[in-house]
Amino acid sequence: MRKALTESKKVGLARIVMRSKEQLAVIRVFENTLLMETIHYPDEVRNSADVPNVPADDEVSKKEIETAILLIDQLTTSFEPEKYTDEYRSSLMELIESKRTGKDLVTAKVKVPENNVTDLMAALQASIDRTQPAKKMAKRTKKPAAKTKAKEA
Repeated sequence: MRKALTESKKVGLARIVMRSKEQLAVIRVFENTLLMETIHYPDEVRNSADVPNVPADDEVSKKEIETAILLIDQLTTSFEPEKYTDEYRSSLMELIESKRTGKDLVTAKVKVPENNVTDLMAALQASIDRTQPAKKMAKRTKKPAAKTKAKEA
């Protein structure tokens, strides 16, 4: 297949299912291996004219472009793929290995996500509880005042 695709200068087109979704894929030769790349169906690709807030014309001065190019040149380095690692996969492989060897696993405590949802009944009850002692204090202060007035009369 690899040799036939190379000699014919063509690519293969395939329909595959990944994660319960059918996708199109292109099969081509790259550095003496078969390579499969997923592609999108036409209805999955958004027309650029339908994208909101895309400026019609760039109004950028020559100086701004030169400054941007200078910044890009200063930040450009050679790409070294070995500097990048899949941390999720590494952690998963460590977990699998520790389970395989029978080591005790320590799991991180799961943070309970804070939410802004207030329990209305609890809030109402707390409000009632806060006002009840104030009412009792108000009643207590009124009674001695009433007795004082009675003694004065």
